[in-house]
Amino acid sequence: PPPPPPPPLPVTTTTTTTTTPPFQLPQLPCILPAPFCPPSSSPATPPPQQPQPGPGPVPTSPPPAS
Repeated sequence: PPPPPPPPLPVTTTTTTTTTPPFQLPQLPCILPAPFCPPSSSPATPPPQQPQPGPGPVPTSPPPAS
């Protein structure tokens, strides 16, 4: 019987690891998480993140209207 072909494990692992980091790393963090992106590229992302924690304590305390 002919010898079985060499397992394409080393080839697949090297291709997957090399293709995943360069493609997913820069794209994922820049698309999903805003804080991960450079501030100079997206200056509108940092501002909205700070105001969020601010309004938190506001609703906790009773409003003066009521």
